[in-house]
Amino acid sequence: MNYCSRIMAMEQLICLVGLLLVPPASLSSHHHRVRPCFEPNSQTLLKSCESLLSMVRKEQRLPLMDFLLHPPRIFVEPVLEADSRSICTDHVETALRLPNLNNRSMQYTLKFAAEVMIPGDVELRDRVCTASQPLGVPPPRPDTVFSDYIKRSTWATDDPTEADLILLDACVGGGQTHIKLVKTFLPHIHANPVLNGLFSQHPERFIMIATFDNGVCSRDGAQGKLPNSKEFLFNQTGGATLLMNHGNLKSPCYDKHKDVSIPTTSQIGLADFPGRAEPALLYRAHQVFFSGKYSHSLRKSIVQQLGNQTGYYFPKHIEHGEYNIAMANSIFCLAPRGAALWSPRLDEAIKMGCIPVVIATKYDMPFSDLLNPTDYSIQIDENKYLTLPDVLQNLTSARRGELLRNVDRVKMAFRYPGLGSTEPDMNAAILAIYQAWRRALRVEPR
Repeated sequence: MNYCSRIMAMEQLICLVGLLLVPPASLSSHHHRVRPCFEPNSQTLLKSCESLLSMVRKEQRLPLMDFLLHPPRIFVEPVLEADSRSICTDHVETALRLPNLNNRSMQYTLKFAAEVMIPGDVELRDRVCTASQPLGVPPPRPDTVFSDYIKRSTWATDDPTEADLILLDACVGGGQTHIKLVKTFLPHIHANPVLNGLFSQHPERFIMIATFDNGVCSRDGAQGKLPNSKEFLFNQTGGATLLMNHGNLKSPCYDKHKDVSIPTTSQIGLADFPGRAEPALLYRAHQVFFSGKYSHSLRKSIVQQLGNQTGYYFPKHIEHGEYNIAMANSIFCLAPRGAALWSPRLDEAIKMGCIPVVIATKYDMPFSDLLNPTDYSIQIDENKYLTLPDVLQNLTSARRGELLRNVDRVKMAFRYPGLGSTEPDMNAAILAIYQAWRRALRVEPR
């Protein structure tokens, strides 16, 4: 009997004994509401993360398993008003009406449309996915996946007063839409007596997803953008728990003890490519791979200073399919910072079975409370990028093999469920909710 099976058997026994001992009257109260010993799909969920549990920090294993067996109730609340919501819809409709979707500029526009969240508009969302798929553009953002997935899950509740967490469903499209989201957050809550009462008691149980480049703040605080200040952030979000790609420990807009750094969605699919079938494969076509625009001077410096190293493959222009194959046929894939500290190349590398090399300073990688980044990746300070060849050269063959195997084990933690997904498998959405739940209950040190 494996570890998960032993835990489930013990939990089942404890639960059944508890149901026999607890008086029926106390079971009817809100604080002791009746739940099955296991939520539907809980056993399947726990079994699906057996390999991931070996990667989870030891002190987090039992709490995570308890969370999976007895998950929180979540209420999903739409945030933006109709006029704000129409901003996102208009962007999508404009992209879908463009005449030549194979043109590079058209692909870019549709890529933006595919990343925009369209709460409640299933027909339009499906049109975007259908139009995006043959172009190889990224799937919808975590914002879309979260609300869609939770609404379909057994965790969802229609009653906010019985919810353990309240997920704010909002359109995040960047620019003015992004600004409007943040500034609409508190007025929306205050306008609803029930939500306002709950928020005044437990603001940390309200979850807002902000996957903009720099979370809920702008990069430079320029006119027309959000101020880069902790005071502004708190005044606009009131202490809610934020789920962001922006895990910048130097930024006033990210609080590691309150917020959660989550993976990005990415354009890399799950199709098999050479090299992915064997996680421990050490002999691949390339030792190190990187390709991307110079959104930060660091990237240009890396290519100029290290591009001539033996085994380093840094193509300037590469098609989508070739990009996938190149990652799958490389041992190490660079994920240097761009306009923000985070990069989708971290998630892409993991999905393609390549060891990610994160080159950034003070970056809190996704789920770092749960997963130790050194177990599946290499981290290099951006000011020490020239040490990259020495760092990789000093890794033993055994260590490279261990990293590759661990990349395969953590893959599910960086994969979001697809839109409409009902599969009870471990994924990034579940882990993000777990970490938000831990913070909301003030389990983590604050």
